[in-house]
Amino acid sequence: MQILLLCDDHWHPGQIPADGVTPLEQNGYQFDIIKNTDDFSPDILNRYPIVIICKMDAAETDAMQKAFINYVENGGGLLAVHSAVVQEKSTQEFEKLIGCRFLGHPNPCPVTVQPVKPHPVTEGVGLFCEIDEHYKIEITAPDADVLLAS
Repeated sequence: MQILLLCDDHWHPGQIPADGVTPLEQNGYQFDIIKNTDDFSPDILNRYPIVIICKMDAAETDAMQKAFINYVENGGGLLAVHSAVVQEKSTQEFEKLIGCRFLGHPNPCPVTVQPVKPHPVTEGVGLFCEIDEHYKIEITAPDADVLLAS
């Protein structure tokens, strides 16, 4: 399966998510990686069944946000990771699409994470701690399925 990964911005190096998806290639997943927003257009979305966003400026314009909304409404799969929830010009429609609103974060600090409930995604995952930006978000999706909490 071919997947589009949009990553890399001023604060979030694209090599980290690119390295993170590499192990999935042994399971038949192939990734096209776009780091420069200038290399991206809404038409590209329709070439992929799944798009992963790890980029603050992936949906920086109303047109891009509408393109992601249309993509999902037409059956596309969208995974918004970390900095994808920090769109500077985020609209209510885009926040509704990704299910949360970014409120801010302190400087990197120890963040303890634990599974909230059993789920295939968290199978074998226990309590762990990492130095990271502890994102404060407001969940806006009434049907959000929270799997991990910090």
